[in-house]
Amino acid sequence: MNIFKEYLKTQHGTLVIEADADAVLSINFLPAGKTPDENARGNLFTELCSMQLKEYFAGDRRFFSFPYKLSGTEFQNEVWKEIAKIPYGETISYKELAERIHKPQAVRAVASAANENKLLFCVPCHRVIGSDGSLTGFSAGLLVKQQLLDL
Repeated sequence: MNIFKEYLKTQHGTLVIEADADAVLSINFLPAGKTPDENARGNLFTELCSMQLKEYFAGDRRFFSFPYKLSGTEFQNEVWKEIAKIPYGETISYKELAERIHKPQAVRAVASAANENKLLFCVPCHRVIGSDGSLTGFSAGLLVKQQLLDL
């Protein structure tokens, strides 16, 4: 399987967009200290994703229309699908997320699944916060999480 890759510089850091021949597979921040692969080449899906993310960061887009694939356990996919339903401009707690998937005792497992999200923005895990309203865990850091919520 060919994996296509494109990089997008944003005010929050550089995003790495990966896709196969059918859909976007991941959108994540490039880890600190890493540099973009100069030999990377994108495809239609990485380009479409990049274009829509630029519109999102400019405040001109709230929903994404490119195809993407979730790839996790059954439980992770269930959590990610529920996170994807959180409307733009709103937040919910990990506890509420666990209740929405009918597993109210699984708050830690839900948080762990959110942490494994490979499709930032499509699955907007930055919209999930602590029950007390505090910002908790985000792969790009809490400052970026706050900036994305402010967006």
